[in-house]
Amino acid sequence: MVSPLNDSTLLKHINSDLAVAYLAEKNFWKQRSRQLWPSLGDQNSGYFHAVTKGRQCINNMFVLETEDGTKVFEDLQFSVVLVEYY
Repeated sequence: MVSPLNDSTLLKHINSDLAVAYLAEKNFWKQRSRQLWPSLGDQNSGYFHAVTKGRQCINNMFVLETEDGTKVFEDLQFSVVLVEYY
């Protein structure tokens, strides 16, 4: 936009690509939220992002306990514990 060459076709193309990218990001976060309030008007706010990240933390496992009571904290050991359990 600050180029000395005034190419309106190129600017329209860039702006339309940017609008598509914004829409894709909005849809991505809407799918991640699994909440009703994005459709009710609270879109792409700090609260919205905090809720999606908070839910992601809740969905993660940080500690597993084996059948003998030993606690496991590493991802590689998680798979071993899960395979042995099932």
